[in-house]
Order: sequence, then C-alpha cells, then structure tokens
Amino acid sequence: MLATLIDADKSTPKREETVRYLLEKVPKIRLRIAGKSIPVEKFCEKKTFRYQREGRLLYPHYEFFYFWNGFSILANNLSLVNPILEDIEQTWKSEGSADKNDEALYLFLKGCCYKTLKDFHQSELCFLKIMENERFITEFSYLVPNACFELAMIRKELGRGEEVVALLNKALAYKGYSLETKLHFRIHAAMEAEGAKTPN
Repeated sequence: MLATLIDADKSTPKREETVRYLLEKVPKIRLRIAGKSIPVEKFCEKKTFRYQREGRLLYPHYEFFYFWNGFSILANNLSLVNPILEDIEQTWKSEGSADKNDEALYLFLKGCCYKTLKDFHQSELCFLKIMENERFITEFSYLVPNACFELAMIRKELGRGEEVVALLNKALAYKGYSLETKLHFRIHAAMEAEGAKTPN
C-alpha cells in the first residue's frame, strides 16, 4: 500500500527506487494462516511480479481505493470524483498502452467514477466493454466479474430489476480470480436485497 501511494506522487524524491525497494519486500513478508495465503497479500504479490516484469504499475492506488469501497464513500462528496476521473484520463493519455489488461483497468476505474457521478450511460459503456473483451483480459481477470457486479448495481439504480439477479448470478459464476471472496460477499448481500437466493 505504501509503495502505491509513493508511486502515485510523481514529486516524491527517488520515487522509482523507493517503490522498487518496497515492492521487492512483498513476497518475503507474506503470511500464511493455517497454510493458506491472505487474499489481499496474494493480490499484492501478483502486482509486485507485474511491476518487476513491466517496470511500472498503472493506477495501483485507485485499484486499492476501489477494493476498500472508496468510490462508495465518495458518493457523499461528488466534488472529489471529477479530479480523480481527470487524473485517470490524463494518466491514460500519457502512460496508456495496447495491453488489454491495462485498458480494462482504465475502463473499470473510469466506469466506477461515472457510476459514482450517476452518469449511468457512460458507466455502462465502460463495464460492457470490459465484458466484451473478457477473452483478452488474461492477467487482471478479476475485473470482469467486478464489472459484471457493478453493471448489476447500475441496472438496479435504473429500475431494471429483472436484469439485476441475472447479472449477479453471472458474476457469481466466475471462479479463480483475485479477491474472489470479497466480491462474493457483495454479491450475496445484493442478492438478499433483491430477495433472491444464492447457491450454497
């Protein structure tokens, strides 16, 4: 987490060296409880390996912001959302790539901003594009079920209840992606709110 925050501040002295030093420590300090990895630590390790391979990470601070429900919190202070959206757009213009994983992350974060701003049309376009490109998203596969979930929440806001449960079930059907349990909790809560049962 510290590495992602330092990486986000381009004015930090010796930023790249500090980020590299911190990320190199991640695999060495991971914990196992009863022989099992802690999901968020496993996620961080995957990000570390990508950094070592690519020499950079795109939007890591906003990724964590999403997973810790930051966009939901910003719903109460919309004046903070537009600067984030502008930063996401500017970063993509200067650092974007042809990598479909990076593009999916860019679309996902942009979709989250539009959803928070209640621009549901633009948000839907972002999440649908991710789902359409599913077969090309090989490394950030967690984005697809999360996009499906967010799309379900948009349909709920739009009063299209018949589509909500179908999308939630679709999101629930995905397996083997990062932070899967966290999304499952959100799906089950949303299902209960719709009065629908989820599979055991």
